[in-house]
Order: sequence, then structure tokens, then C-alpha cells
Amino acid sequence: MRRGAIKNVIVHACGDSLLLGQHYFGRPKCVVDIYGKSLLERTADVFGDAKFIIVCQEGMRGIIEKCIESTGVRIKHSVVESSPGCGDAMRKAVLSVPEGENIAVVWDDIFFEESIALPDMHSDYIGVTENLKCKIGYDGKGFARPEEKGSIGGIFGFFYLSRKPKYLLEGNDLVGSMLMGDIKFKPLRFCGVYSVTQIEKLKKVRELSRNARAFNRLETEGGKVLKRRHKKLWHLIFGEAEWYKYVAAKGYANIPKVYGYSPLVMEKVAGKSPHEKELTDKGREEVMEDIFDALEGLHAIERTPYFHVAEKEMLVDKTIDRINSISEIVPNNDLEYFIINGRRCRNLLNAAHSEEIAALASKVSSMDNFAVIHGDPTFSNTIVKKDGKIVFIDPRGSFGEMKVHGDPRYDFAKVYYSAIGNHESFNRGEFGLRIDGERVEVNIASEGWERTEKVFERRVGPYMREIKVMHALIWLSAAGYVLDDIESVLAAYFNGLLLFESARRIFD
Repeated sequence: MRRGAIKNVIVHACGDSLLLGQHYFGRPKCVVDIYGKSLLERTADVFGDAKFIIVCQEGMRGIIEKCIESTGVRIKHSVVESSPGCGDAMRKAVLSVPEGENIAVVWDDIFFEESIALPDMHSDYIGVTENLKCKIGYDGKGFARPEEKGSIGGIFGFFYLSRKPKYLLEGNDLVGSMLMGDIKFKPLRFCGVYSVTQIEKLKKVRELSRNARAFNRLETEGGKVLKRRHKKLWHLIFGEAEWYKYVAAKGYANIPKVYGYSPLVMEKVAGKSPHEKELTDKGREEVMEDIFDALEGLHAIERTPYFHVAEKEMLVDKTIDRINSISEIVPNNDLEYFIINGRRCRNLLNAAHSEEIAALASKVSSMDNFAVIHGDPTFSNTIVKKDGKIVFIDPRGSFGEMKVHGDPRYDFAKVYYSAIGNHESFNRGEFGLRIDGERVEVNIASEGWERTEKVFERRVGPYMREIKVMHALIWLSAAGYVLDDIESVLAAYFNGLLLFESARRIFD
């Protein structure tokens, strides 16, 4: 189908996400992320230059608009909110279409793996498929049970109308109105179409379209890795190369061999990240001890005077900027408190708590010196070689405006983020989220490293309180870092609020 052939697309997004389980409760299905792209983005890819009219439940306009803004999807669109039931909203959507223009009506939980080919733009079509278990079938004339003889497939949520249908304005049930009207639908068969209405189907779709966020482009050849950043992130690869150059010149051994800095060419390290290794509890403790040894060796390279401004930039300014960027995405963001996993937690987006982040960050004691730091030594950026040697990759290369040097406790907080916070499970989408008014449940699958907390307590000693404060702020900042995945945004924010409350109580 050529771009622009379909002029208007009405996205039926009135249903809630209850059937998607606790991961997506309370949000339109069209904002569900399918490895780096929302369903709305993927629908836009299929329909090209059409004008989108998104019909959603009352109160969901902000979430949809934020999804469109944050993902950068460029579509002509309007949003129509409905009160209970969507009949009136659907009528408004149809009314907004100019006379004589065609319309496609699409359910918001549909993932199209294939493009849409209409044999004749002047005919009307109803989408049918045998790929999904549908409640209603079609026999070429009207309703049929999908399993009945003569049924040519199930109706899954795609309709093409060659012109604006006036009779729809009088019906409450969209499908019924269309099928019982005088339109002579032709069946249009789909094979590569999936629904995400059930968690099992969502997982299947994600397996079919694994398009994870990628900040780097890696080219591997002959045991070497050539690393490039996307154009908008070129400054990050520059900072990374400068960091490698600096620590290599100081003789630091826990990094890959570097063969060139522009472009960045490094040794391909043979090994696994800590969370990928099959280890006993004792084995995990031993690896954690090795990580601490490697980081302490890095921090010992060189000291520089403590810089309070950089600390504030990382712990306060960055956190506030990140959570402010998600304010329109968070449901019920005007509430003063949420009840998260049964605990009363301050909503840091509420004006009553606007000073709380700075107040908690002020509890982080100053140090005599900063040190050379990695900045992001999560498990994903750590490799354990076969001989047990720890190798760090993907350094941040900065701490606020400072280059190379920063607060060494921040490195330990990032390791804590992986080991105790289960960041890698979260990154894979292995978390549960349920939002019901002020009540929220958020749970992240365990990687099994929680028992290594005693290693932290022994190695960081009196700074354990600071590590937990930084850990909470890291989670809150993470909410504004994954804007292309609204479920992750919300899970990170609510988990951050829960940890913030725990950290705050340490000082009460």
C-alpha cells in the first residue's frame, strides 16, 4: 500500500490493560512497549502519512501525548477522550473525518508484522485471521463462530471504509453498527498479525520483534570490537574513549586492551557478566569481592579535591530533571502519597514534597577527595573472564561536569543497583506493576545476589547509608532515562519512591 493511501486511522484505545496483567494495568494498550517501540509507533509505521484519531478513556490523553512526544514518533493526530463506554467518542472521531475521505479503524492491541495491501481502495474490507483466537468470526456475509463451517477467519480488529459512514453516528456498538449496516465488506486475510491482549501473546510478539534500545553500534572482527555511538550520542563515545586513554596511561589493568581511540577499537573480552554466570551463594560473594577489589584499584589511581557542585548535579539536579520529564506519564500524579507495596510513600512530583530530594541528598556526607571512577559499573558493564579477572566496559567517563573523577561511593551504589536492586532483571522487562488509584504494586524478579549485601556492609563500612540514598536516587533518575518504554518509566519511578522512603527512614 502506498504511503498516504489511507487518509484517516481511528485507533480504538478505550479498553484498559487489565487483561495484560499487573505489568500494564491502568494504561492504554497502545503505549505498551514492544522492545523499543510502542504499539502506537508500530501502527504509525504501517499506515504512514495518515491522520490518527486516538479514542481513549477519560484521563488517558496525557499519557498518550507523552508517549508520542517522548518517542519522537511524527504523526498527525488528535485524541478524543470518552466517558464510560466509547460510543460517543467514536462518533466524535468519525465526525472529525472530512466528507468523502476513507477511514481505517484499528484496535489498539494489534501488532502488524506485515504491511497492509488493499486490493481495491474503493471497496470496504474487514480484517480476518486464523492466526488469533477470536470471539467473532466472519463468513463473508456477517457474523459466524470462528469454528463454524463456512467461517473464513476471526474478526480481530481491522476495518477499512472507503468513505465516511454516516450511520455509525447513531450506533453505540461500532462493530455491530458496521456489520448490521448496508456496507458490503470484503474479507481481507492477515497472517502476520498478533494481539497483545494476553501476557502470553505479548511475550510472543516481543520474541518476534526484539528491537531493544541500542546506544552503540558494534562491529566485531578478528577478536576486536569497533564501537560507534549514534550521532546524537557522539559525545558519550568521546568521553568513553578519553576515559580509557586516561586509565590505560595510569596502568589500570581491569579494562579491555585498546587498539585505537578514534574510532574506539578494543579487545573482544571472553567472559560473562556476573548475572549471567551460574554461581552458588559463595561464588557470588567471591565475585563481589573481586569487583570491589577492581574498583578500589581504580579509585586508588589518583585523588582530586572533593567538588560539592558535581555531587549536587548528579544526586539532586539530575534526579529532579529526570522525574519532571515523566510527570505527565505518571497516573494520579497530583496525589501527595502513594501506597506502594503496602507502604505509604511520598509522591515526589507533588509540590508538597518538592524539596525532599535535595533534603535527602544533603544527608550524603562530603569526602576529602574525589577519585578516578567508572561511573556506571553495573553487571551489564562488567565481565568476569574465565580466570576470574574482572574487566569493566562502557564507562560513563564523567560525574556531572567533572571528567574521569567523581565520588567513588557512586560506583559502589551502581553495583548495588545491579546486585540488590536487580537492575538487569528490570532491564529485561522481568517486573510486575499494578496501579489502582493510590495503590501500587511493583516487584522486580530476583537475580539471586541479595545475600551479597553483607559484602557491601563489610567493604563500604560507614558509607552504607550513603550507598542506599544514592541507590534510591539512581532508580528515580532511571525513570527519566527509559522514555521509550512507559512501563519501565513507571516501574522505575514507583520503585524509586519505595527505596527513597526506606533511605529517608535511615536518618529519622
